[in-house]
Amino acid sequence: MAKVDLEKLKELHSQGKSNREIARELSVHHNTIAYHLKQNNLECNTANQPIDMVSDTEARCKKCQDIKPLDEFQFGRKGQKYEYRFSFCNDCRKKQAYLNLNGDVDKFLSDRYNRLIARAKKNSIICSITKEEFISQYYSQNKMCFYTDSFMICEVGDGHHRNSLSIDKIIPELGYVNGNFVFCRNIINTCKSDLTLGEIANWMPKFWEKIKIHIEKGGATIVMSDDYAMYVLQGKLR
Repeated sequence: MAKVDLEKLKELHSQGKSNREIARELSVHHNTIAYHLKQNNLECNTANQPIDMVSDTEARCKKCQDIKPLDEFQFGRKGQKYEYRFSFCNDCRKKQAYLNLNGDVDKFLSDRYNRLIARAKKNSIICSITKEEFISQYYSQNKMCFYTDSFMICEVGDGHHRNSLSIDKIIPELGYVNGNFVFCRNIINTCKSDLTLGEIANWMPKFWEKIKIHIEKGGATIVMSDDYAMYVLQGKLR
């Protein structure tokens, strides 16, 4: 049986992580984790642990130990043959999800990408970028806001902070296509909103210079039209 750091194992287990998640972090097989948990009288943090019912309408959360109404415990495999209720309450499951995302920026970005795809589909917004392109753009900006070169917060759980990472469509009507999206601080995206390229050129010259460089780097050029407030793209964004 492979040796493991028992203190680290117990710490990860206390965070509600599954055997496979713990195994990945400790670089061992998940059966090894199951063995050591059993040796230390600890139950696996599996989704289908039996719920701890205390009455017909209430249950005790196996994470926080609080007694809560049954509707605070989400269903697993809802509507399927082996439907069950989770043994952790909704609040504890949410906190654990936040911990997992906030501890790994790539997991955070993957979650944001999945949410973007779902939101774009719901609102009929063009979205053709891949997850790899999405994550690559973040690192190409050296993890900083595209417009201000300042720090972005990559965390969930405390609402939208003014410095939280936000996804901006440079030209709103083009949608989320490669070359037309960047990451910026939430407050910056709020200020920029749906401004046209001409309006940005007039009112936000520093942002305009960054946009020009980015678009031209993608293989497109910007041509001024007769109306100074309008610009025409020629070529394709990368």
